[in-house]
Amino acid sequence: GVAVSPAGNPLRLIYVGSCGGHYRLEAVFEAVAADRNLQLTACMPQDQWSTAREALGDIDDTRVTIKHLSNAQLPPVYASADVAMLYMQPDEYRKFAVPVKLFEYMAAGLPIVASEGTKAGQIVEELGVGWTIPYGERQLRELLGRLSADRNLVKTKADTVRSISQKNRWE
Repeated sequence: GVAVSPAGNPLRLIYVGSCGGHYRLEAVFEAVAADRNLQLTACMPQDQWSTAREALGDIDDTRVTIKHLSNAQLPPVYASADVAMLYMQPDEYRKFAVPVKLFEYMAAGLPIVASEGTKAGQIVEELGVGWTIPYGERQLRELLGRLSADRNLVKTKADTVRSISQKNRWE
């Protein structure tokens, strides 16, 4: 099992998807920048990243890894993560749209951080497969700090994700 974080064992976050436009990820990048116990791997299309990169300012390359991968290349990346991010600013579209990544993250056994006021957040809450919190950098930093400090919180949710994923096959 996963024990409480020893120093130098960061909580490994993953985000897979688009960036820019509807996909506002500033809060995630800011939370990671503020807490040296966090690492982020973000997989996104090269062209979108080039555009979004400018809006994000300085990024600590020791703790943030950007990858441009096909779906077939994702399994090892998922396997090395602790928590998946679907933490985006709520808007009209997100009230009803469910990202396919929600089910991919679950199939990979990853608990999910999602935003209140989104359909993804509602599903995460109903299934108990992660944490749904209000959208904001402070709320995200508090949650990730708590998860980083107590890995049993992460393990418990990961166990729930795995048991639900075995019952429901979304392929």
